Amino acid sequence: CLTFCAERLLMGRVWRTGITALLLAIPTAGQITTLVPATASADSSGSTVNGVWQIGANAAAPFTLFSASSLVGVTNISFTESMSACDNTRDGFSPLTIAADGLSATFSLSLPYDGGNILYPCLDTTHGGDSNFIKVSVTKPAEEGESFPQWVSFLLIPFLLALSGVFSGLNLGLMALDVNELQVVIKAGTPEEKGYAKKILPFRRQGNLLLCTLLLGNVLVNVMLTLLLDSIAGGITATVAATGGIVIFGEILPQSVCSRYGLLVGAKTLPITLFFMIVTYPIAKPISIVLDKILGHEIGAVFNRKQLVHMLRVTDEWNDLDHDDMQVVTGALTFSDKMVEQIMTPIDDVYMLPWESVLDFKTMSQIIDSGHSRIPVYRDERLNIEGVLYVKELMFVDPDDNLPLETIVNFYDHEIVPVWYDTTLDDLLVEFKAGRTHLVLVEKIVESDSFNDNAKEVIGVASLEDVIEEIIGDEIIDEHDRISDNANKKSIKPRHWQQNRALPGAMQGNVEKKLSEQMALAALTFLVTNVEEFNDGSGISRGEIQSLLSRSECIRNIDEDTPMEHRTIYRRGHPLDFFTLVLVGEVKVSVGSENFSFPAGPFATLGNGALKGKAVPTCDFDAKVEAIRPGGRVQLIVISKRVYQDAYLRSTVRAKTNAELKGSIPKVKPSAVSSNASFNSVPTTPVHDGASADDLRLELGEPSAATMLLLEDNGDDDDSKGEGPGVNEAEV
Repeated sequence: CLTFCAERLLMGRVWRTGITALLLAIPTAGQITTLVPATASADSSGSTVNGVWQIGANAAAPFTLFSASSLVGVTNISFTESMSACDNTRDGFSPLTIAADGLSATFSLSLPYDGGNILYPCLDTTHGGDSNFIKVSVTKPAEEGESFPQWVSFLLIPFLLALSGVFSGLNLGLMALDVNELQVVIKAGTPEEKGYAKKILPFRRQGNLLLCTLLLGNVLVNVMLTLLLDSIAGGITATVAATGGIVIFGEILPQSVCSRYGLLVGAKTLPITLFFMIVTYPIAKPISIVLDKILGHEIGAVFNRKQLVHMLRVTDEWNDLDHDDMQVVTGALTFSDKMVEQIMTPIDDVYMLPWESVLDFKTMSQIIDSGHSRIPVYRDERLNIEGVLYVKELMFVDPDDNLPLETIVNFYDHEIVPVWYDTTLDDLLVEFKAGRTHLVLVEKIVESDSFNDNAKEVIGVASLEDVIEEIIGDEIIDEHDRISDNANKKSIKPRHWQQNRALPGAMQGNVEKKLSEQMALAALTFLVTNVEEFNDGSGISRGEIQSLLSRSECIRNIDEDTPMEHRTIYRRGHPLDFFTLVLVGEVKVSVGSENFSFPAGPFATLGNGALKGKAVPTCDFDAKVEAIRPGGRVQLIVISKRVYQDAYLRSTVRAKTNAELKGSIPKVKPSAVSSNASFNSVPTTPVHDGASADDLRLELGEPSAATMLLLEDNGDDDDSKGEGPGVNEAEV
């Protein structure tokens, strides 16, 4: 209390003599009793903090020194950081001016800023003690001190940290969104994303200006934050606080958020970005112009095919592409890197026909069973491919005509397109799109042993389907394929219709490929003379009947190994849609409500009313094969309603065409018949003369698709000339 009163009184310029006596009564640790500023100054000199006088840096602060003993003979006063010894003392003040009584002295204290450390006085070499009010501390100079009041600094620090985080986050979030990506979002994003992208795109187009603005703003805010923290804490404390705050709140947190939600944050903070673009424009714009000139226009992220494929695979877990979509996209991007040799069918696995083949029923059945639409034709050896047969060209070829295969191949003369084994699939696709062919021969240079020279050799074939399979990344398996792909050669289970085609009703059994000549002649004679649907006045030619009897699907064998459930031929109450002629063995027939049974032996007919008429009658009897002697069999001719109708219409159309060519009626298009077909087996007298195609449909029901096409091509057109490509009327 005495010390405090002394300070106030001295500051009020009270007479010091009595006060000095009071101060002498205060116990001291050394000679110096107290220090008192002579005058109050504007630089905080004269204020105390915990008994330590605060003086301004490099400011001449006058002080009065009071001592319990005489100061006479003391010439120097200095200050040290030591609490007990006068080591490393500091100078920088005026000499002592000792009062007349020798117990006080005045001096001017001027010290540089040393970080705010506490200093202790020394009289010459005598330490003045560590009592309160004799210690001093130098504060920062006015130009390095606080620019704002302390409470304002505490409010500014969180605000500056937030701004630092915004600039740091936008620097990562906005600059990571290149112009190309924003344009993609505008076209293909969600409605909300489209709105954000449209707002950001004008700013992002000025990439270097935006970058300079964000970096200038970030640096400016971080520097201000550091100065404020230093003005409050100073030293190591300010350094640690500034570093920790900027790293955590100004870098880590905002960048982790903006890296995931850059579009959202960038759109919401555009006003701040725009404000700082205006503020920093005088500095940022010139820098951005220089960067534009040096670095050029910003292109953005551009990916090649391999990078796109890898990006899709890496993001497969998060994108909305299913497995099939991924295969198609991947295949479309990578198929141009593959060569024809990788997708071709090796020449040894290619189904081919020899040049000397005859288009009889056996050969045409094999062609149909192969399931191919284009078949290479070779001469002498398989590597010598002379032409290509299009299966659709056999539509109007009659197997009974035994037409040579070379006739068809030479007539259409399809171009054979060879390609090298290392041709890429994109080049091959261009070739296919040109329309020249959809089947190519793959060739490769091989060494010739005989001439010691190189020669071309066909190593396989490739089709448009092979290229499409590579694009979609999966195998296309149609109803005729036998294996899943050329590489694995995994067999495919045959379809039910491939196992036993065109079996009428519940009839099952072993297929007999061909009747003997004697049996075929006997069956033909019987049908023509005894069955109304096949006699000469029925409208179906004998050639068509012979064709039916040679078709494997119309011949059925039932032996002792045939299961009982497959021995039933007709069942009461079921549709009666096929005709049966028993050739060998017996069939048990049951009729009436009492199931009267009788055997139907060789050349017995069943289901005679099933072939004509549009309506399908209902069977009113049962027929099945029961007893078969060991080693024996039951052989049947089975003709379905559909097969009979097709044969009937072919006979009728051929008869009308023959009459037209003789001039009895206007000419028809020769495309309706095979250009090389023989008409020797067609009756010269038209059957059902004057009957139209509509009349035939009413009588027989709807024909098959092939027969409909045949009828439509034989319509009477005004512009019909009677000549097809390469065929004149005389040749027909």
